[in-house]
Amino acid sequence: MIYYISLLKTFRIFTNMKIILIIIISILSLTSRAQTVKWIKNPVIADHQVFVTKNIKEAHLVVFKVDSPDRCLKAGLWYEVKNPQLFKSATTLYKVNSVDKADLIIYYTNNPKLAGYRK
Repeated sequence: MIYYISLLKTFRIFTNMKIILIIIISILSLTSRAQTVKWIKNPVIADHQVFVTKNIKEAHLVVFKVDSPDRCLKAGLWYEVKNPQLFKSATTLYKVNSVDKADLIIYYTNNPKLAGYRK
């Protein structure tokens, strides 16, 4: 009987760890999708209409380009997909020529510490 109770406790711990692991993986995959982007030419199917500004004060988001999807650790760190077929789940962006047409206004920076949403 004691063996059975011990086995049951071990199973519960394993099940709880499995649930926690699934939650962590889900959160990481959502974060990864949000930071992995691809520019497309069709505005109808784009997730966001984006205006790229040269004025940081005008931007909603300051973006720093990273060289790997693994480096997308916070908002504003973007991996721009070079092969859209490999990253079908990437967020699709369409570049607009006017602030009025944009859902999102971004500013590119060379400093990763500046990346993120502006307050």
